[in-house]
Formats: sequence, structure tokens, C-alpha cells
Amino acid sequence: MAAYLDHAATSPIRPEIAALISHLHDQNLGNPSGKHGAARRATAILDTSREEIATIVGGDPGGVIFTSCGTESDNLAIFGVLQKLDKGGKVVISQIEHRAVLVSAEAACDQFGFELIKAPVGVDGVVDVDRLNELIDESVVLVSIMASNNELGTIEPISEISKIVRKNSPHALVHSDAVQAAGWLPISEIFSEVDMISLSAHKLGGPVGVGALVTKKGLALSPHNHGGGQERGRRSGTVDVVGAASLSAALKAVNASEWAKSLKLTQSLEKGLKENIKGLEVTVSQNKRVPGTLHVIIQGVEGEEVLFLLDEYGVAASAGSACSSGSIAPSHVLQAIGGGQSGTAAIRFSLGWSSNQDEINEAIVATTKAVEQLRSSIGISK
Repeated sequence: MAAYLDHAATSPIRPEIAALISHLHDQNLGNPSGKHGAARRATAILDTSREEIATIVGGDPGGVIFTSCGTESDNLAIFGVLQKLDKGGKVVISQIEHRAVLVSAEAACDQFGFELIKAPVGVDGVVDVDRLNELIDESVVLVSIMASNNELGTIEPISEISKIVRKNSPHALVHSDAVQAAGWLPISEIFSEVDMISLSAHKLGGPVGVGALVTKKGLALSPHNHGGGQERGRRSGTVDVVGAASLSAALKAVNASEWAKSLKLTQSLEKGLKENIKGLEVTVSQNKRVPGTLHVIIQGVEGEEVLFLLDEYGVAASAGSACSSGSIAPSHVLQAIGGGQSGTAAIRFSLGWSSNQDEINEAIVATTKAVEQLRSSIGISK
């Protein structure tokens, strides 16, 4: 692969984390629920990982609940809150939430008897806070709005959203899916504004299969699954100790120099695509999106065809979320911002820790070539 620009789907594992995983697997760690030496070694690693994540997030170690992924974390937050409450209240999410929040909120509201409200967004994917202020009243019990959108890269005004919720419905809990934000935005600032955040390791250069829901100290949740009562009764099942250590390592690996590098590379990619492809529009301006994501709309071609040719040319990009594969219809995110029309391609390029200028150059050349080839095939000049 000449250029891997799909970090928002999954980021290649960092070498130091691969080495950590190998090292820990060689330690013959036991089940942390046990009492023998191997179990105690596992418990020590688990406790350290929990404390490190709590420090990074600005929370309490007791609020760190290890899960298998961001999707499970979102489900635990939503089902865990609503299952404890009397039915009849309202739940508010944005129109462009990841399907892990969107579908779980729909299911939980249907199961437990709550009304689901979807707050509108603007053409750049930013939540309409004036409309949100009108929607939230004392009947709202839970608000879940992502910190950064997985398709567009849009940064949501979490602080402003939180202030609206605290003012209009002081008893309501606020959750934020921070899976796409954790590598780009100050995660402790996000957590300071909300009651719960969801995290995932594989978006940061960690392994697939581990995430966390971090809650404020003392926040009670009903367990979404049942069994041995691990994670203080909130998430039963033997905890993946190596995964927990990997999530902590991935969060610690993120640094300001990576942000600056990715910003420079994304700007280079945007400039190159604009200069070489007519009819290309950037969906979200740089000041409203995370540094590593560039979402573009290209006129006169279809997205699936562009992505097919990019793959042929050795460039990995995507049309949006990789967590709802198999559909060629415009995503709910594109529909919410008024996009997804026939004869246009929506392409997401997402960068990460391993991205470099050579990949950007390859992507510019390949995308230009793909668009010219497709337009030429239907009689449209480049």
C-alpha cells in the first residue's frame, strides 16, 4: 500500500505498542480475579493501566471501565443509564452520531420507554446549539453528542453543549463518544465537561479489541451484560489485561508533535487536491475539524468508483465510517448535512501517527488520476 490514509477506520499499530504486547504475552499473566502470583501480576498491570488512563483523562481510576471497543462503551453508557431510570423522559443525540450511539439509543429508548430526539446540525456538521437549547428541557435525562465526527472530522462544541444541558436539565447526564477525538483534542478538557466518555485503542495506534468507558466518580450504571461482576459489577467478563495496558500506552503515545505534523500534511493534501481537481469541495474548514481528517465532495464521479481506483493505485481512503460497511447509500451523516447527491463522490482521507509527505503526494496523484479517468469515461472534461 503506497498510502494508508484511513486512520479514522483503524490506525496501524505503533511499533512500541506491538513490542509491549509481545512482552506482556511472554509474562504468563494470570486471570486478575485470581489470588496466585500470576494473577497478582496481572492485577498490578491492570491497576496501573487504569490509573494512567484516569490521569490522562482527568478522572478517577474507579471510573475507568474496560470494554472490548468504542461501540461497547457507547452501549454501556446509554443502556447503563436508561435501564436505571423510570420511563417517560427524553434522550437527545445529534443527527450525525456514530451508529454505535445512534442505533443503541434507538434500541434503548424503544426498550425502556424514552423519547429519542435528534438535534440538527449545520452544513459543516456542527450541532445547532440554538436549536439544542430549545430541545433540552427538564424532561431530558441523557444527552450523548460526539466530540468529533468520524466521517467529517467536525469538532463539536462540547463545552457549550454541556452548559446548555446543565442549565436546562441539571439532573441529566452527558455522554460523549470521544473515540475520534482522543488522538486530536485535549481529552481531559472534554471529560471535564461531561459525565462519561468512550475511548478506543485502535484509532490511536493500539490494538483492535479494547476500549473504555470513563465515568465521573460515583456515577452508577446498570450492567449491560452479566456474569462474574468484573469492573465493579458494570461489565462482567475477564478483563483483557494486555489490551488495557495497550490502551493506556496508546493514549500516552499521542503528543503535540504528531498533531502538528498531521495538520501540516492535511493542509498539503487539501492544497494539492484543490489545485488538481476541478469541482472538488472541502466539506469542513480546517478550523472546525480535527487535524487528521479531510472530507471532500467531488462532482461528476461516484464515490465507490473513486475508492475502487484509489485502491488499485495503492491508496487507502474511505467513504466514511468503516463500522457500517456493506451499504452504498449515502450515510446518515451526509444526509444530515444535505450531501450525498447522485453523481458526487464523498471521500474521507484520515491521517495518523505513521502518515508522511510521500503518502500525501501519492494520494494527490492517485486521486487526480482516478477522477480524470472516471470523468473521461462519461465524457466530462477534467
